Order: sequence, then C-alpha cells, then structure tokens
Amino acid sequence: MKVEVKEKKNKKIVIGLLIMITLSIMVVIGVSYAYWQVTKTQETNNVVATGCFNVTLTEKNPINLASAYPISSTKGMQTTPYEFTIKNTCQYNTAYTVNLESLANTTFANTSIRVALNTTHKLYNQYDVATKYYSTSKESRKLVSGTLQANGTVTYSLRLWVDEAVTTSETNKKFESKIIVTATTS
Repeated sequence: MKVEVKEKKNKKIVIGLLIMITLSIMVVIGVSYAYWQVTKTQETNNVVATGCFNVTLTEKNPINLASAYPISSTKGMQTTPYEFTIKNTCQYNTAYTVNLESLANTTFANTSIRVALNTTHKLYNQYDVATKYYSTSKESRKLVSGTLQANGTVTYSLRLWVDEAVTTSETNKKFESKIIVTATTS
C-alpha cells in the first residue's frame, strides 16, 4: 500500500513538473516572438487624385412666352429657340443628361406644353420622368442624353409653346422651367 501511495505521489509530481515545463516553454516562446517580431510602417503617403472633370453650359435666347396662346406645331417650330451648348473641357469622355424641370410656380398641365429639342417635338408629359434637381420643383423630364468626347461640344435648340389642342381651361396659367445638365465621367 505504501508503494501505491508513493507511486501516486510521484506520478502527481511528474505531471506537475510536465505542466510547469510546458508552461515555461510556452512563456519563453511567447516572449521571444513578441521580442523578435518586426513591424514596419509605410513612410510615404498614399495619394488618390482625380483629373479634370468639368463641363460648361453656354446659352442664348431665353424663352419668354408672356401672353402665349395655343399654336400649331408648324408655327411652334418657327419660333426663336433657346440655344445652349454643352462643352466637355477635359481629356476624358463625359456622359451627360439634359432634363427640363418644371419649377414650383408652374400651373400649366404637363399635357398642355409642347417641347421641341432640335427637330423633335412632343408634349412635355411624353418625355421620360427624371430625378428632380430642385426639391420644390413639380417634375423633371429627360430630354436627351449622350456622351461628349474629350474637349467635345454639342449644341441644342429648345422651343416651348402651348399646344394647339389646349382648351380655355388653361387660361391664365404659366409654365416655369429650367434646363438641368448632369454630367458624369464615362
């Protein structure tokens, strides 16, 4: 019996020593790793910069249809157009969209105003709906979109008139609008 107790005691001592040796080795390895670990940091800055991105809008002949009355499309296409030119002043291609936005003071129905861009004309409500630029605007319609090459230009002629099918219910109303050009790199 004494031998068994002594063997158990020796076994416990051996296990305890193994555990302590293992822990000591782990501590030495951990300290050595932390001591010998090499950390390097970048010495120069990372720089991200954009190149030129700009378009210009040149305009002439603002439209003023004070005391306007319904006219035919033939007569509407003979009116003096509002002309505007979009120019890409950079070395990158630029995608653009031209919207006509009816402003907050507009009281005309969107089915009463005819819009002609260059030689194509249709009622304002027949153009695709676009995202409004001004939160207070009534609505925005996409007139055209395209791509301008580097240093390229495009000129548009815009005509607006009261459609000949409008009835007297549209008397004493107004249509206030702005051209909105949105450009993104392409």
